Amino acid sequence: MARKKARTRRSWGRIREASGRFLASYQHDGIVYKAPNTFGAIIDAEGWLSDVRRKIDNGTWVDPEAEAREKENSKVTVRQLCEEWLSEADLKESTKQSHARKLQARVLCDSFPGFDSLANVPVVEVDKDRIRDWWSQVQSVPAWKSQKNTNVQAYKRLSTAFRFAVETKKYISESPVKIPGATKLPKPDLRKRKRISDAQAKLLAANISPRLKIGVQLMLWAGLRLGELLELRRSDIEGLNGRGAVVVNISRNAQRVKDEATKKQVMITIDTPKTDAGNRSVTLPPKIAKELRAHAKQYMGPEEDALVITTETGKQMMDTTFRSRFATAKEAAGRPEITPHDCRRFYGTMLVKKAGIPFEDARQLMGHETVEQLMEYVRAEEEYEVQAAKALDKLI
Repeated sequence: MARKKARTRRSWGRIREASGRFLASYQHDGIVYKAPNTFGAIIDAEGWLSDVRRKIDNGTWVDPEAEAREKENSKVTVRQLCEEWLSEADLKESTKQSHARKLQARVLCDSFPGFDSLANVPVVEVDKDRIRDWWSQVQSVPAWKSQKNTNVQAYKRLSTAFRFAVETKKYISESPVKIPGATKLPKPDLRKRKRISDAQAKLLAANISPRLKIGVQLMLWAGLRLGELLELRRSDIEGLNGRGAVVVNISRNAQRVKDEATKKQVMITIDTPKTDAGNRSVTLPPKIAKELRAHAKQYMGPEEDALVITTETGKQMMDTTFRSRFATAKEAAGRPEITPHDCRRFYGTMLVKKAGIPFEDARQLMGHETVEQLMEYVRAEEEYEVQAAKALDKLI
């Protein structure tokens, strides 16, 4: 006759035998918890139950599932945290890659003399002292001292990742990334950079390859951002085949990202601007409209989705390629320090200072949310001190 399996009822907890092993369980707050493993002897099962009961009585008992999660969470490193944040964040792919580069540059790079990387440090072991040490090292590395913007951007991304650890993942209860003043960065005083002069604007357009001339003109006289220019297509332009006004409708831009499959840099289309104000329509000055019509006949394909700016082989141009070509033009114009974005500052200044366009209208044409943003782009006129003195002299 087969031996019955032992089933032991106790004043607290339960033990039963199965296949020569003993299984223990207990009930607490209406929930049944089982031992994480079986026992070879009943005395071992009883000992486990007694230990659990003792923890409950003295208030040190922890939910086993929560304890297991906490143990697993304790293994998560800063690198893994950053990867989880970026994979779950509702961000554009280009933004994620930008954040990843900033973190890799200062947080996740390998350790070297004078710098201890945070990459492989468990998140739960990172305290305020560790963050202060890391930040001090970042600011002390000779090659990084002058790269304050990169340092601050890395700090900001690390701070966001640790907020994610607190608020979403519950790995820790409080973020240690809280150094007063760490995110403050003196803005480069671009306002001291003189605006592109009228003569320099002409030189910029005249000293770039013919197929890119209209690109410079659209940035100068329509205020397009470089990404918007590189994504501009025939279907975005009204009146291109006629004689009347030409209107450019701006609703997309192209951004450079790394293709994870090929590991190469590619341009992708972004159809959601940073703000709604970014979607706008700009009527071109007649002279620029004429230039665009001529460009379309010579360089653009007949398809509705044909790009305005392309490479010699008809492909979408990388922003780095355009900047390289623009470098030659700015040297010829005697302004080696400017960037394509300075063309937007030229446009904003022309609207307000030369054309006399009301601020609100100029704001919309620039694609800004506020007039304050517009004013950041407006630059002082050449010899403004002399012009001001002459104007005041007439009032005396």
